[in-house]
Amino acid sequence: MTVSDTEGGGRGVPALRTAVQKHFPVDVRADVGRIVVGNANCEPYSDVKGCGRYELVVPEDNRCALWSQDLPGAKELSPAERRKLSKDWRCQEDGQYSDQEVLVADEKLLSVLAIDDPAVVDALKSGKAVSFDRRNVEKGQIGVKLITDTKKADLMTQRGEDAPGEIKSFPVHQAPESVQSYGLNVVLPAQAAKAAGLTTVPFGSYFSADNLPNSTQRQKLDAALDVLGTDGGLYVEEGYVSDNSIVLLALTVFAGLVTIGAAGIATGLAQTDAEPDLKTLTAVGAPPRVRRTLSGFQCGVVAAMGVVLGSAAGVLPAIGLRLTEEHQQLKWYEKDLDAGMGGMIDPPYVPIVVPWETLAALLVAVPVGAALLAALVTRSRTAVARRAAD
Repeated sequence: MTVSDTEGGGRGVPALRTAVQKHFPVDVRADVGRIVVGNANCEPYSDVKGCGRYELVVPEDNRCALWSQDLPGAKELSPAERRKLSKDWRCQEDGQYSDQEVLVADEKLLSVLAIDDPAVVDALKSGKAVSFDRRNVEKGQIGVKLITDTKKADLMTQRGEDAPGEIKSFPVHQAPESVQSYGLNVVLPAQAAKAAGLTTVPFGSYFSADNLPNSTQRQKLDAALDVLGTDGGLYVEEGYVSDNSIVLLALTVFAGLVTIGAAGIATGLAQTDAEPDLKTLTAVGAPPRVRRTLSGFQCGVVAAMGVVLGSAAGVLPAIGLRLTEEHQQLKWYEKDLDAGMGGMIDPPYVPIVVPWETLAALLVAVPVGAALLAALVTRSRTAVARRAAD
């Protein structure tokens, strides 16, 4: 779980942290800060006079040529060159970085995110920065550039020139690529930031918990945040939550009712047509359960045929639509590769997931239920017809 606030130099962050700990089942809390350039009350990307920004220095040898292809004087790349560069490690971009390139935090942040690589944890404890992107690192150092004149910096960037600014260097440990960064780029210990003379302010907190907060706890926290006048950017990681479970359940129930209703009507018509035969069975001494069994079997067969044909009629076109969608996305992906965007996007993934549980409920439970229901509502005996007197 995370909360964050960039207004007013993070004055409201302590109250946010307290509210979450009070109402949520928090196990570990990791406080994080952010770097500010200029006034401590400056918000990120603010245009207010006196407010600047910072950026990570990417060494020239680690820069991707695709990023500068649209700048004045840059070499025009062919589609083949763009495709090749998109596979270069310098052009890989997962798009998961947080709003802050540098988070000021200690090893508790790693604990919350379950980053347990011993070398990474030890480096942060010892006062070293930790980088999760090797493009930032050069000779065991990272650089943080402090830009005070943002307008001038933007103009120079548009011309393909490096923006001016003071650079603060820090010793860094590069995390292995196998370590999941969870959106982190660089984590800087507070003591290192202070020693370099950087101004930092509270940004928010990361929390871990053994159990997800229930609805009552969420309502209490929402009420507390309303009192504070902010939502705190609250985010709760719940894992995968299907949005289709209620829809599938409703469709299953509806399909079952339609099937049973249609099967019941067909069975009733079949019984009416077979009434003389049923009366003959009764007349010759057939047990009462024969009538119920025959009725249930008829209804079950009709329901089974309905769900099998209906499922096939629904599943096969759906698979065809998904294959068509995959083909279309592959075409778009090929165009993106030619444009050099392969390092920023993943190949299309259009899974075909058959709802086996829903189909099993329809193919098995519905016919069996229809058969049992028909057997239960069918009378065991019927009056034997007599020949009318002349």
